Amino acid sequence: MKVVAKMSAGVTGNACKGAPRAILQSASLALSLRRRLRFSIVALGCVFLSVLCAAPRAGAQEAQQLWGKIVHRVELRTDSALRVSNFTSQIIQKTGTPLDAAQVDQSLKNLYATGRFITLSAGAIEDQGGMILVFTGKARFFVGRVSARETSKALPVSALLSSARLALGAPLALPDLETATQNMQSLLKSSSYYQSRIRYAVARNPSDQVADITFTVDPGPPAKLSAVEFSGKTNFPAARLQSVAGWKRGTVLDPAKVQHGLYEIRRFYSKRGYLEVVANEDRAVYDAKTGTVRLLVKINSGPVVRVHVEGAKMSASQITKTLPVLFVEGLTDDLSLDAGAKDLGSYFERKGYFSAQAKWRRIVHPGETDITYAVDLGKRSAFESFDFKGNHSISSDDLTPLVTIQTEKFLTHPHGIFNQQMLNQDVGTLTSYYHSKGFLQAHITPHQYMAEGEMAVTFIIDEGPMTRVHELAFQGVDATAIQQFRPSLQALPGRPYSPQIINHDRDSILTYFGDHGFNEATVALRVSNLANHQVNVNYDIHPGARQKVERVVVLGNQHTRTGVINRQITLKPGDPLSQAQVYESQRKLYDLGLFSSVQILPLDPAGIETDKTVLVNVQEADRWTLGYGFGLDVQRLGGNQPAGQLSASPRLSLSATRIDVGGRDQTFSFRGRVSDLETGAETSYLFSHFLNKPSLSLHFDLLGYQTRDVLTFTSRLEQASLTLEKQLSPSTFLLGRYNYRRVSLYDVHLAPEEVPLVSQPVQDAGFESTWIHDTRDDPADATRGSYSLLDGSISTTHLGSASNFVRFLGQNATYHRFSQHLIFARNTQFGVETSYGPGQQVSAPGTLFTNQIPLAERFFAGGGDSLRSFSLDQAGPRDPATGYPIGGNALFVNSLELRMPFHGGRYGVVVFNDAGNVYSSLSEMRLLKFVQSSPADLNYDVDAMGIGFRYKTPIGPVRLDLSYGLNIPRYQIVPQTGPVEVLRLPAFQYFISIGQSF
Repeated sequence: MKVVAKMSAGVTGNACKGAPRAILQSASLALSLRRRLRFSIVALGCVFLSVLCAAPRAGAQEAQQLWGKIVHRVELRTDSALRVSNFTSQIIQKTGTPLDAAQVDQSLKNLYATGRFITLSAGAIEDQGGMILVFTGKARFFVGRVSARETSKALPVSALLSSARLALGAPLALPDLETATQNMQSLLKSSSYYQSRIRYAVARNPSDQVADITFTVDPGPPAKLSAVEFSGKTNFPAARLQSVAGWKRGTVLDPAKVQHGLYEIRRFYSKRGYLEVVANEDRAVYDAKTGTVRLLVKINSGPVVRVHVEGAKMSASQITKTLPVLFVEGLTDDLSLDAGAKDLGSYFERKGYFSAQAKWRRIVHPGETDITYAVDLGKRSAFESFDFKGNHSISSDDLTPLVTIQTEKFLTHPHGIFNQQMLNQDVGTLTSYYHSKGFLQAHITPHQYMAEGEMAVTFIIDEGPMTRVHELAFQGVDATAIQQFRPSLQALPGRPYSPQIINHDRDSILTYFGDHGFNEATVALRVSNLANHQVNVNYDIHPGARQKVERVVVLGNQHTRTGVINRQITLKPGDPLSQAQVYESQRKLYDLGLFSSVQILPLDPAGIETDKTVLVNVQEADRWTLGYGFGLDVQRLGGNQPAGQLSASPRLSLSATRIDVGGRDQTFSFRGRVSDLETGAETSYLFSHFLNKPSLSLHFDLLGYQTRDVLTFTSRLEQASLTLEKQLSPSTFLLGRYNYRRVSLYDVHLAPEEVPLVSQPVQDAGFESTWIHDTRDDPADATRGSYSLLDGSISTTHLGSASNFVRFLGQNATYHRFSQHLIFARNTQFGVETSYGPGQQVSAPGTLFTNQIPLAERFFAGGGDSLRSFSLDQAGPRDPATGYPIGGNALFVNSLELRMPFHGGRYGVVVFNDAGNVYSSLSEMRLLKFVQSSPADLNYDVDAMGIGFRYKTPIGPVRLDLSYGLNIPRYQIVPQTGPVEVLRLPAFQYFISIGQSF
């Protein structure tokens, strides 16, 4: 076997003069096209030559005789893992057929057009009377994972990588890396890092043709500010302006600080009447010797502009707020002053002066400009109502939500919200809505009526005829595809026609083809108008080539196991490259909570290949999250005294969370809290996607808390639980749990005989099931939706419990927004528990048998998140010997709230009513009993009215609730010695917390 011929790319026609002319004419090719046309061929040649183009003419004649010999095998030799099997459709010179110059030429063209090669050549090897055709080339690599390492922290890594502008899957070339380096250096310079040095390393993966790029960034020392030089008409000393901007010598300026300083300078001038001031950064001059930078700023203060309003009372701050075109944009030309007049008119129209008008006059003095707006308010009125006439096809209920003008309402807008600009916008919105429903000739005219200080608006609607689709036709696709996407279309024969509808339908068609791998599909529309307000709609569809997934390559996972990622990717080899599946895979990967960024793109998106390698590039989130906090615990501790005792303690909290444990979607978390009132810690381990089920998770929790009642005793809670959670729908969850807990008391400051039997150290163990349905728009501050909970549990001595009992708790809360400023919220809770089976032995003074439910497992109520008639856990039965609350076996709580947010929801007022109690048992529950018959009777409904105030913060509304009990209970203490004492709980309660009460 010997080499007899070679075909190489880039060889010109006269490169080897010894070759026969006939061979050159049949096998030589040199083309140059731009790659952006997808068939880019930089230098492609196919010249069938004698060995090394240096053989005598006799050798060339021998090579010429090789045409027509049978090709035994075709090989591909590159610096990557590409194989001939990857290009069966591109290589048209097949084995078992005679070697043909035209077929070799075309095969080279096809291979190069795939974009997978930088250089490419073809050669032939004699093989037992036949030929082995060998394609040899240098593979093109594509951008894979791009990362950056900073020797010292200067800028966020994400900002540096974003400035590099290296797109995932794009062809990689050396100029691209140099440009990326320059972009990052420019970004560093803008942040005062002028001596940065950036190196890059490229790690090529031959199996995937992907190159991982790592930039090593040494930002160098930042340049410190040496001076600020102001030029232009400044009117103020440079030192004063530099102080206003906050640019101190020796500090490091970044773009944010520069822009903030310029903003402060403009605001400084604006407050002093220089509304037309222009302040811009000229440039920054770097001194390499000293490593400092001088900032050059150009200022043109302009004249002093004084703005006055005549004919109406307005504060200076309100004038500034109402005329942003002057005070924010700094514009005082005629058009801007006209816009200011309209803004003033709209402002007073909102105040009930619906005929208000404003005219301006301007007087220019040397260095000063006086602008005066003369306002004619007219009579004040109230916008009482609006209605619709002529709307036969669309109901008023459908049109009302489109209108922004609002009628008068007590407290929120007593004169209504109305002005001509809003009215014109509403007319435009209503007209567009009618057009979108097929009424292309609809016309709406607003009529305003004024009588006795009240105004009303009627929208007179001339609907006109409805335009309908007569015929619908499709070209370029088969009947099977039409049958699949047709049900998603709205503009069907006999239905309304409008440009909005058919544009929606065109998007639906493109979405269908994109979801089936036709990512280059195009849809052209042609609409023909017919008589009787009918149209014919024709879609000319060109699906293009169908793209399929050849394989999926995962990049960037340093800790997360590839199998965890692959299980979330719905794109599989051989499937169509569906955009819907790309988005679904991206969503599922984000849902893991392990990644801060997920990119899914095909390799060489602009390439002509239909079988695509899909790159999944993930950026892992920080695996550790640490949190800490300081605060103050303030709580009114209950006891046997009505008012209890107000106690306070410093509080320290600490939390730590570790995700991606073992490279899997598992999470370990720890939370601890230390104060004089409560100290404890909780650890949990979460198995997300348990058993590889996306809707299934497993929790293991350990809890230990010590709570001090500074008056009487200290309690300790130790608990372990195992929970299996099933997500039935996006808003519905089902939980199954096994609990084991132990509650014990020590440091008891009461005589043993005074401690209630039910408060002795106990154990509880059993199974619990919980169903949750949550459709609230915001759990911390809900305005719409509902929340429902059903919880049932059974505790048994066979599992380690001290007693046998069953428990049920149900809750339902609903939220209704009646208007922007009025929300009605309701929360109802009902619970019952009962013991069963024989009594258990309990260690008390002596040996007793009881089947009482342990104290820790009883129902308690009272506090800012429960019955605001009582302080924390003070509702219900009390121990007759000590007067302390001991909880009950039944619970009913009903809370009603009228929430009135204002000032954009930043503030709010709440009026509430809480009713209910904790009862000894279900049989003793008296929901309609509102009067206490005796101090020993605590089984009745306790009501409280109150008012609350809210202030919105990023972590939820800060809440102050003031409550007054209407029928607060009395209770009695029966000591072993001494008289019986009757006490009454306080009627007034206050609560300070974060978040709504429910």
